[in-house]
Amino acid sequence: MRVRVGDSIDNLYRKIVNYHESLEVRDYVALDLKDKAEIFSETFQRRFKSFWNAPKRSTFFKKEDSEEEKEKIEKNTFLVTTKVNTGFSAILCFNFDVYKDVFEIEISSISADNLAQEQQYIQVLNEELAEIRASLEGEYKERMFVKDFFSTIHVHRLSVVTGVEAVMMFDIYHRARSYYPDFRDMPYSQQMIVMHKGYLRARAGHRLAHDSYGFAKAIFEQLDKERLIGKLDNGNLKELVYERRIDRKDPSNLSEIWQKNFLVYATYEYVSVVGDKIRISYHPSDLWLYLTQL
Repeated sequence: MRVRVGDSIDNLYRKIVNYHESLEVRDYVALDLKDKAEIFSETFQRRFKSFWNAPKRSTFFKKEDSEEEKEKIEKNTFLVTTKVNTGFSAILCFNFDVYKDVFEIEISSISADNLAQEQQYIQVLNEELAEIRASLEGEYKERMFVKDFFSTIHVHRLSVVTGVEAVMMFDIYHRARSYYPDFRDMPYSQQMIVMHKGYLRARAGHRLAHDSYGFAKAIFEQLDKERLIGKLDNGNLKELVYERRIDRKDPSNLSEIWQKNFLVYATYEYVSVVGDKIRISYHPSDLWLYLTQL
């Protein structure tokens, strides 16, 4: 059985590789083709198992706990057994063809008490595998791939970014594009540089770095540093007209500056439906919380 990689997944993968070569996936890019194929096979195995073990999926066969993000998938095989002890089992074998962008699933061996039983369960297994293939080809979303791919390269020590972090950054990136037009209008390669800097800022300087709010705060601070918050699109387009900034100092030692040019609030202006110019001020927390909204 062959599962073809969707165009959206393929295009996203190309972007990740082309624009992150010196950043989060540099060590992965340096792998030879055989090793990349193994990484991709493991990536798709993770999603295969997620679909196979989906709570709502009806099946004649046992489900199992999916691998945790921190665990490698040591084998490219998967044991299928029935829910009750019938004597039937089958081993699935996985492979990824990097030349054709195809994830291959094969039934490599079968064990059964008799031929009738074997034929009965193989028919059912093939039907269920066809359902999984349909899910992999039609329901495998970009953010799922991001999680699976980065989980895989992280456990192989090819990236410091975990799958969970990658999904948070993926979501924050799309919200940043939505709410901050100056960021959206940048070339993709420059956007990725900003996101990379924000990720490092979160990892290095924030107590909430491993939570979506901490990453959103760090990305907003990077957008601010890069002067990319001049426009805000939160329902209607607003232009930045005033900023209140201070140098934050140690109250017990005013000569020690904790943070220079700290944003206290930002005032934006927009034109109402009746033509009036309206100004509204936002605390920085209001602005970076937009990056956490669904």
